Amino acid sequence: MALIWSSNWSVMKVGLRFVSPLNLVMQRFLFASIALLPVLVLKRKNIPKDHGIWIKLVLLALINAVGVTSTHIGLLYEFSGLSSMLTYTQPLFVFCLAIPFLGEKATTIKVLGIILGFLGVVALYVERSSLMVFSNSILFLILGAFLWAVSIIYYKKTLSHVDPTIVNIVQFPIGTIFLLVATLMLGGLAFSMNPTYIFSIFYISVLGSAVGLRSGFSS
Repeated sequence: MALIWSSNWSVMKVGLRFVSPLNLVMQRFLFASIALLPVLVLKRKNIPKDHGIWIKLVLLALINAVGVTSTHIGLLYEFSGLSSMLTYTQPLFVFCLAIPFLGEKATTIKVLGIILGFLGVVALYVERSSLMVFSNSILFLILGAFLWAVSIIYYKKTLSHVDPTIVNIVQFPIGTIFLLVATLMLGGLAFSMNPTYIFSIFYISVLGSAVGLRSGFSS
């Protein structure tokens, strides 16, 4: 899984050569939804019936969809290695949000580690800002990391009692609908029949999303 998820960044970068970030994320969610449909059928007894839970699931899916799209926008203009590093500042944001919203305690060592981590982000931003080209892309990547952290805290706070398999799987079709509407409004649908693109969208949706999700459950 470490190999799949690490290489996923380079493959996403390749896919962005052919379509816009919105199109790529929408198609990624769509094909991941199709790949995970058999799992959803097997788990159908655990699908919640409560309307209140579904409202929370929809909100969680929207947060994730916006976050992933923001990450892809940043990746479009940034190197894949640096993009992955900035996106995985997510644990720093999780720690900061968990204190007020989940009541977790902060130790001196943890606080010093968080400060050091954010100083690294600031250093990267200052370096890129001096070039006047990459500053906005870094902001999109950091926003994606922040929204990823928000989704985790939101899940822990409101949906931790729901089957995590269901919570994760339903986010893909809900996100697909939201992203489809946004894509139609902001630029229109686009799909490339180039073999390189077909491979990239298959890789990031089936391996990077669907298979990665299932492996995460089994571990």
